[in-house]
Amino acid sequence: AGEGDNLLGYLYHCVRDLFGFAINAQSLAQLEREANAYYLRIDARRTANERRRAAREAARQREKKSESWSPLPKIKPWEEEIGVYAKIRRWKIVELTNRTQLLAEGAGMRHCVAGYFQHCRKKHSSIWSLRELMHNGQWYSRVTIEIRPGNLTIIQIRGRLNAEPGEKHMERIRAWAEREGLAFRN
Repeated sequence: AGEGDNLLGYLYHCVRDLFGFAINAQSLAQLEREANAYYLRIDARRTANERRRAAREAARQREKKSESWSPLPKIKPWEEEIGVYAKIRRWKIVELTNRTQLLAEGAGMRHCVAGYFQHCRKKHSSIWSLRELMHNGQWYSRVTIEIRPGNLTIIQIRGRLNAEPGEKHMERIRAWAEREGLAFRN
């Protein structure tokens, strides 16, 4: 039944796809050889496609791994709670260590920090975010900070829409920078 099905499938392909196909002068043995060769070609294409698909998936996985990087070991995140009684404000400064975080920061702050992906991955820049905990329990970015890892210098500080950060934000950044031994670019 298997060989007969293969032969019928091959003949169906020939009649359907090969213009002017004629079976007149071909023997059954010759048709079976052609059918086997036809299915071997299909199997070879299928195997090649599976290999290509596996290679693409492996490349995707490598790319996904390369979309994140290790945090700077010299600088620690910072967290602070300010206020007493009913009005307590919480702040933190965290490092962004993958492409998804950079994209979210750029979208939330409406500036171009997402474009710093290659700089961060190659350790030319380190991007940090000053965040505030709101009443709904969500942390919101207030300021984005770029640090040059080689000399531990803060080279850029930007608020929403690339605005200059307010004084209350700068107070927190200065305290964190002093604790971590970070310099400010002149």
